[in-house]
Amino acid sequence: MTMLPKMAHLLSGSTIVLALSVLGMSGQVGYAPAASAKGEMQNTATAIVYDEKIDGKVYQVSKLLINASVDQIWPFLIDYKNAPTNFPTVKKCQVIEDKGNLKKISYTVQPTGYPMTTFDYILEVSNRPKSLVEWHRIGGDFKEVLGFWKLEPQGNGRQTLVTYGTYLVGDFFTPQFLIKKSVKQDLPLAMSALKRHAERSTEVAGRPNAGGRNE
Repeated sequence: MTMLPKMAHLLSGSTIVLALSVLGMSGQVGYAPAASAKGEMQNTATAIVYDEKIDGKVYQVSKLLINASVDQIWPFLIDYKNAPTNFPTVKKCQVIEDKGNLKKISYTVQPTGYPMTTFDYILEVSNRPKSLVEWHRIGGDFKEVLGFWKLEPQGNGRQTLVTYGTYLVGDFFTPQFLIKKSVKQDLPLAMSALKRHAERSTEVAGRPNAGGRNE
C-alpha cells in the first residue's frame, strides 16, 4: 500500500503514487481528467487516474474493473502479512496493534526508480468488511498520509469496481513534486498487482476439482 516516500501504500502509504500515461488496453492504467474519468469508469476495464477533491483535499484516485468478486478481492487487501509479496513497492509491513477492524500498521515502502530510498511510517487502518479500507498516518515519514480502497460489486457480483485513493504530503526532504511523480509510477503497479492476484484466484476457483484432489 504504497508510494509512501520512505513509506509504503499504495498500498498504500507515502510511496503510493499515482498513475501514468493513457493506455487503452484492458488491465492497463492511464491518466484522465476527473470529468471524463467519472463518465467512463463503469464501462471500462482500464484504470483511469484522476484528481478528486475529498473533504477539501485533492486525492489521486484510480478505478479499475476487476473480473473477480468482492469475496475474492477482499482477502488481498487485508493480507498485511503478505503485503510485501502482493504489492511491489511495499518492502515491510507489520501489524503492531490489532483491534479487529481497527489496526495500527508499520510500513516500509520503496518508490519505483529509487533503489536506495525507503520511507517508514505508521498508519491507523480501519475496515468496513468487504467494502472499504481507510487509513491515515499517525507517525513516521511524511506530514500527512490518507487513503482508501473501496469495493463495489458489478455484474451480479462476478466483477468488482475497485477505487483506490491516496493523499500524500511530504516534508522538507520529500518535496511534493517528487511525491506526485512517484504516485504516477506506483499507483498503477498496485492496481495491476491486485487485479493479477484476484483474477488468478478466480481462475483457480473455476477449474474442475479446484481445491480438491483429482480422482
